[in-house]
Amino acid sequence: MIKQFREFLMKTIGLKRPVMTKTTNLTVSGVIAAAMALCIAMSVYFAVPKNTVVESTKFSSTSTSYFSYNVDLLKNSFYKDKTIPANLVYVESIVEKVNANFNYTYTTSVPAETVYSYKVEYSLMAISNDSTPELERVLWHSEKVLLETEETEAEEKYFNIEIPFEYSPREFSNTLRKFSEDLRVSFNARVDFTLTVDVVSTIAGEKPIKTKHIHRFSQPVMRDTFFITGEDAVKTPQEIKEENVVTTPPVYALTVVFAFAALLMLAALLAFRSLVVTFEGDPYENEVNRLISLVEDRLVFIATPKYDMKDNILLHDFASMMKLSDECATPIICYRSEGEPKSTVFFIVEDYRMYFYLVSAGDFDSKEQALQKAYDGVSDEDDDYDFDDDDDEEEGDDNDDGFYDTDRKKGRTLSIGSKTEEEDDESEDDEPEDD
Repeated sequence: MIKQFREFLMKTIGLKRPVMTKTTNLTVSGVIAAAMALCIAMSVYFAVPKNTVVESTKFSSTSTSYFSYNVDLLKNSFYKDKTIPANLVYVESIVEKVNANFNYTYTTSVPAETVYSYKVEYSLMAISNDSTPELERVLWHSEKVLLETEETEAEEKYFNIEIPFEYSPREFSNTLRKFSEDLRVSFNARVDFTLTVDVVSTIAGEKPIKTKHIHRFSQPVMRDTFFITGEDAVKTPQEIKEENVVTTPPVYALTVVFAFAALLMLAALLAFRSLVVTFEGDPYENEVNRLISLVEDRLVFIATPKYDMKDNILLHDFASMMKLSDECATPIICYRSEGEPKSTVFFIVEDYRMYFYLVSAGDFDSKEQALQKAYDGVSDEDDDYDFDDDDDEEEGDDNDDGFYDTDRKKGRTLSIGSKTEEEDDESEDDEPEDD
């Protein structure tokens, strides 16, 4: 079947049999096979439904708080307004109080049972003068809760609370000045205000989700002037992830495309393997094996040739033998001699004539000649040939296989194929008389 496929390609497409080394042959075949395997794998990949694990958010919540304030002043001759806005530097001696406010909002992505509680507290601290930003040394501190609530049930997905409070900076300064005078030490001082909100949300199938939200601002005390520092807004996100399996259906269109591509790769591989002529190792053996492969369906091997033929006719190209075999509907006989040099004779017996084609190991002086001979050797009988037959008809060449006799005692050697004009003349002079 491979042979018929090769002949079909060579006749219909006009391809010639390329010649290459075994390494190149294997490399090219491997590349084509790898491409075919990839196409098959992609075809199977798109033909099978695929399960993908996708992570999604089952529950999420966000706690957000905003801090705002303004300052009330004592009656004085410098400021006309009773209340001045935030983000200024304030003179402590004329400040009556600071009106502070926390605004807190809690939202969830899905309905949940939620309870919350909160408190506002302050911490008054005396800080050593040798403290650094990295290491703060606290000499004394006092804490107090300004506001605190019990657990309160909230709406399913949202709640908002306003937490206003006020304080007097001068009261904090007076407390610390007394501490400094009594102990006769100097130090820096600061007061921190902290909002802490504890929220617990519960959804079906999950453990309670706890959120602790903290928002803090600070103010230096025991100074002639002060300013308030802290973040205007603080967010605390919370999430619960879950994994879901998503099934992707087969993509049959791509399956068909890659399956067709795999078939093309298979056809390309078969065409390549059937057309290429590989030469590696002994050129003589490679050439003989190549010729045998061309006529393996009509070839007969013999061990000892014993024929008493009137004419032994030398063929100058193997295509002539193939054509003659087709015309006469007769098999090609092959005899392989292991003498030195090795030789192989292909011949056809027809009407007491032996038509033969000789391959001798002495004809192959180098691998390059073998490659050239294989490339020029014909598998398409329509091609023209012009081979030099000087070596084949060299005078005095004694062959023990009995196919031809250069002394012409039993017969003579004729040539069929491409000839020179002199060979044609000699052939006419030597034409045998009728018995």
